[in-house]
Amino acid sequence: MAIAESQTIQSQAGQTTSLKEQIIQALEPLTPKVLQQVLDYVQQLQSEDEQEANHVSDEVPEGCRSEVWAAYLESEKERAEVYRRLANS
Repeated sequence: MAIAESQTIQSQAGQTTSLKEQIIQALEPLTPKVLQQVLDYVQQLQSEDEQEANHVSDEVPEGCRSEVWAAYLESEKERAEVYRRLANS
């Protein structure tokens, strides 16, 4: 999950700060124990976001025959290693 640097929010004092800056400011007073919990949570969100991005629905897309979609899904499983290598190159 990427946080857009360009997202800005108007603070109560009327100053405009980016969402990322606000998060950093909110982290500053936290204890190391709480910071570890925040880090764990952020890493969990990143993992879930990656899994979501890599997930292909088993539902047949509109206008696609079910046997064609099933063949595609089977092909994707068989070639998962190839796709992974391509994505990492």
